[in-house]
Amino acid sequence: MAFVKRNVWVLMASLLVLGACGDEEETISKEEANEAAETEEAVEETNENDALDGDVLDEEIDRLSAEVGVETEVHSLTGYAEEIGLTLTSPVYQRYATHNQVTIEGQIEHTADFQSDQLWVNVRYSGDEDLPYDNTMDHYVAIEEDGSFTKDFFLHGGMGEHRIVVRAPSTTDGEDNRFYDVSNLVVTKVEEELIRDIEVTSTGASHQLMITQPETGIITADGTFVLSGELPLAEDDHSMIVEVKGEGSGESEDVKVEIEDGSFQSDIPLYFGEAYHEVILKVFNPEDELYYEAATLYVDNRSNDRFVGKELFIDYFERGVTLSQPTVTTPLEHTENTYRFAGELDSSIPGADEIEQMIITTEYEGEEEATYYIPVTDYSFDGDVWLRFGEGEYVITISVPELTDDEESFFRYRGVAQFTHEVTGVEDERSLLPSRGIESDHEDIQSLADELTSGLTVDREKAKAVYDYLAENIAYDVEKFNDRLFEMDDSAVKTLELQKGVCQDYAFLGVALLRAIDMEANYVAGMAGSGFLTRERHAWIEVKVDGEWIEMDPTWGAGYIDEETDEFVFNYTDDYFDPDEDFLNQTHTREEIMY
Repeated sequence: MAFVKRNVWVLMASLLVLGACGDEEETISKEEANEAAETEEAVEETNENDALDGDVLDEEIDRLSAEVGVETEVHSLTGYAEEIGLTLTSPVYQRYATHNQVTIEGQIEHTADFQSDQLWVNVRYSGDEDLPYDNTMDHYVAIEEDGSFTKDFFLHGGMGEHRIVVRAPSTTDGEDNRFYDVSNLVVTKVEEELIRDIEVTSTGASHQLMITQPETGIITADGTFVLSGELPLAEDDHSMIVEVKGEGSGESEDVKVEIEDGSFQSDIPLYFGEAYHEVILKVFNPEDELYYEAATLYVDNRSNDRFVGKELFIDYFERGVTLSQPTVTTPLEHTENTYRFAGELDSSIPGADEIEQMIITTEYEGEEEATYYIPVTDYSFDGDVWLRFGEGEYVITISVPELTDDEESFFRYRGVAQFTHEVTGVEDERSLLPSRGIESDHEDIQSLADELTSGLTVDREKAKAVYDYLAENIAYDVEKFNDRLFEMDDSAVKTLELQKGVCQDYAFLGVALLRAIDMEANYVAGMAGSGFLTRERHAWIEVKVDGEWIEMDPTWGAGYIDEETDEFVFNYTDDYFDPDEDFLNQTHTREEIMY
């Protein structure tokens, strides 16, 4: 009895796991297949069969082959091909020359036991030209219900030999990812042009991914390109991740592409300047809730335009956030001191109805930081934040509140996305612009500030007028302090409406009133108390008066809490308006400025 030796191959997929602070990727390469392919020439048992070419056997093939010195050979199939009843109608030659395209076409008689419905075609360029991408490429050919198959594809390398191995799926139970050689051939490409198909993985093929733009797998572009297509098996709440890699940079950026009614279209930015970019599409598998590589293409970027660096965290997906602004093509360089965020929340995600604000944090040069809130209404948000620290690099993080039932004097939140910008042409106005809780641009704040300082021309008098208003009109909220009744919407406007608050609320309103009349002022956070062991968290104000910073604490200037009744008693004093430094340091310890 004769035994037919088989070349067995295991098909491997690439898997992307989204991590909490970024994307943690486990890449499963094709090294096994490539290494074995390099020794393919020495494998004699495969009966040199197959010459996959749409040009078929004709005079042009004979002419081209003779012209470049290739002796054509009619191929035969391997023993496994005979076992499954596979025949090829194209190509006819085992070894031949052609222009740049190949067609594989044929029929399989015995398909009932196949562990896959695809043929796997591996193409390896062995010519001399240096390629801007990997010299190997995989194609997957659908096996129809009647056993027929056909596919056209380009020879992705330059001029020279392309070694092509066609593999059919195993018929053995449990060998889902095993394939056996059915044909080997060598095709010599006579064209210099680099042209390739979009490389669709087995996963992409099984998800019925179809890309309509771009039409080929290597294109030129100026900064961005349009990616569109269909993913009919995807649900509307799924999305596709597009990873953009820069040639030789070791860097990558992810772009989230929304899917609606099985279709997608998005501008894809080429982040890394004038260079080749590798673009990898990843589709979501709902069974294990992971993203898998589905297709790869390459873009020769002819532009040095740079785009905002964008990182999506796991909570972006789990909390159902979709950002419409900034877009993926927002320039890296930003020339205004305002920055817009807009988007929506998926109302079906648990906890979505509890999100009343999006939290924006701007970090400047790795040192200074400011926080802002953007209100959420009907699961949508749209608002501006300030880039208040002048020119330089800003890392901007958008977050959502953490889901918790704990009553605390501070708020926890989790980042969902992060952006990096180079800001130019803006002034340092850190102590003048509005910020979280300090709505100095609100009409009620501006109206009161104008009223309090009407007729005053000296900075010190204006600052004292604000101090006096706070100390004489805002009652200390003992219940809020005792029960830690802090809310995310605590602010200057809220304090003005309630006419009461704790130290943070005095500071919010005081800083807002001062900034409303263009006086530089800041919220000072620290510790305060009569003794070191009894000090607690506290907030007060600093304001620039005639070019020098002075401090004032309107909370301590307003009165005291009666120990017997635990009620606040108004008892105005101006001791804490621009107090002597040594005097203030006895009870107050500054820790930070909160912009």
